[in-house]
Amino acid sequence: MKQQLLAKEQNFNKMLADVYQRWESTAQTWVQMKEELEHKFQESQRLREHEEAKTREELQRLSEANLQLELQVSKKQEKKSFCRWFWKKMKFWKK
Repeated sequence: MKQQLLAKEQNFNKMLADVYQRWESTAQTWVQMKEELEHKFQESQRLREHEEAKTREELQRLSEANLQLELQVSKKQEKKSFCRWFWKKMKFWKK
């Protein structure tokens, strides 16, 4: 009877050691996966921030270019208006 109990205890101890080993292995795997995810997340954050900076620079450049075009159009409109006004005055004086 005592030998049977000792055999069962040894069997349970082996099973417990096996479960503990699996648990440790799984815990290590989870730690590695967590570190990989954190690294990937940081990398994606860095890439996103880089893309946002590029987008802001491009928007700034396009805004400046748009402003320059608006100024050029405005100057041409003023010039056309002056030319029309002058042409009308010339017609008036010719009559």
